Amino acid sequence: MSTIFDYAVSFTEKELIPSISLGFLHKVGIFVKVKTPPPLEDKTLTIESQSEKMKVAPTEYMMIEAVESDYATFTDNTDIQGFFDGGAESIFLIIPSVDAASITEAKALDLNEFNTICYSSDYTTVEAADMAIDGFNGIYIAVSSVEAEAEEFQAISENNICFLDLLTSDIGYGMCVATGYHLSRNYWRNNQYYMPQSPEKIGGITDANYARTLLDKGISFFIYDKSYGTYLSFFGNTKQGIAQPYIAYEIQLKSQESLTMWTQENEPTDTLMNRILAERAANKPFDIYERAPYFYLDPDYPNKVTITKSELKYHASGDYDIKIPAPTWVYDFESTVRK
Repeated sequence: MSTIFDYAVSFTEKELIPSISLGFLHKVGIFVKVKTPPPLEDKTLTIESQSEKMKVAPTEYMMIEAVESDYATFTDNTDIQGFFDGGAESIFLIIPSVDAASITEAKALDLNEFNTICYSSDYTTVEAADMAIDGFNGIYIAVSSVEAEAEEFQAISENNICFLDLLTSDIGYGMCVATGYHLSRNYWRNNQYYMPQSPEKIGGITDANYARTLLDKGISFFIYDKSYGTYLSFFGNTKQGIAQPYIAYEIQLKSQESLTMWTQENEPTDTLMNRILAERAANKPFDIYERAPYFYLDPDYPNKVTITKSELKYHASGDYDIKIPAPTWVYDFESTVRK
């Protein structure tokens, strides 16, 4: 310790913005009905008008964090076991606020806890379409035993995914096990031909031609083969494979984090040099996500952020341009047999 040096040069610790947590991307909420709901006449939902469709205010719902050993305390729905069979450690049960009055474990719905919401087989896809939550911009996943209903649900938004399950009851297990497996993996993948636990709980497609039709329509499904078992044979919709929206969001968040931290550390002014340096900061995650073990971005595409001068004071403008490769599920060959 030196008085002269401490006098001449002092140090204070700078508080930095903490690293962003991506845990919420791997968590899921699911709409279920509770074991002992109040009488029907006591129930009302407040629907708010939105520009694209009707959505329900978050205050109309509550959530319960549940693990494998206790979810049956709150609901009779058995789809939920699929999440845990797929690898999930915990889930959030989403229930109407009017049903939660006597459930001490229920708390206000927090949309920051998860990026995926499933609809259990307690609800039809028609009901599900009217239950979308205002302010939630993540992925909605539903299940139906009717192809047309699955198409209609997916047509609502590019973030809507629907499974077709041919069982006559309790059709949600396959959706839950596929989602649980997807969210519990260390890296985002498209889960081609994942073989689930308890395949007897899944109504898989048995005709290859019909399976190709579903693939072309972007409807998620399992295939059942008598000799080889049950396999996840598509997961996504017509717009994107299941991994793509999660990859896009994670990379966006990491790019935001990198640029925000650079700005905090460097306190830039609006100069050409600072805009170039800001670009480097924003682009930093792209180099990481193009390589192993991620392989999220197309390395043949110039994935980049471009920052330019803005007409607005205190602002900079920019362009964010990345390409996430679509998954390959099937192969089409022309056969030539030479003799």
